[in-house]
Amino acid sequence: MVTRFFLYEEDTDYDEVLVNLDDVRRVRPSRSVEGKDETVLEFKDGTKATLPGNRIDRLHKLSLPVIPAAPGCFLVSFVFDDETPSEGAVISGVDRAPIVAWRLEDGWPGAEPIVIDPVETSPDEGESATLFPSGDIVALGGSAWLNIDAWARYVCAGWKEWHNRRKAAE
Repeated sequence: MVTRFFLYEEDTDYDEVLVNLDDVRRVRPSRSVEGKDETVLEFKDGTKATLPGNRIDRLHKLSLPVIPAAPGCFLVSFVFDDETPSEGAVISGVDRAPIVAWRLEDGWPGAEPIVIDPVETSPDEGESATLFPSGDIVALGGSAWLNIDAWARYVCAGWKEWHNRRKAAE
């Protein structure tokens, strides 16, 4: 499993490198001289690398099994903005990223979709779900809809809640 990280050494700038997790012997948390969280990777050849922040959970997640996805599954994402969306606007404005693989997660009854270029949405900024060839849509949390029209209604209701929270915070 190869993954991309930004590594750093003392007194140098960040460098983007690829790390083959198969070459990592041990991962441990650490603290920098300045008291910041770090993650130290100890490689099988005896070398070490330091990642800024605590990355142990992310490294564990990346080491979980990945299986290829069948064609026809998409990660659909809709990012909220200030304009009130209609169901039609959600359906036409949704980003559809082909799912290329699934990551099997510990203690989770499903799998995480893996796409090449995901649209980053948090629950506070939009909605994402998996669209299957049957037309069914399932969110990562397990909520399901029979079709994209039903999901679009859900997204519109979510936008109203998002908009009200933003207005209240102003």
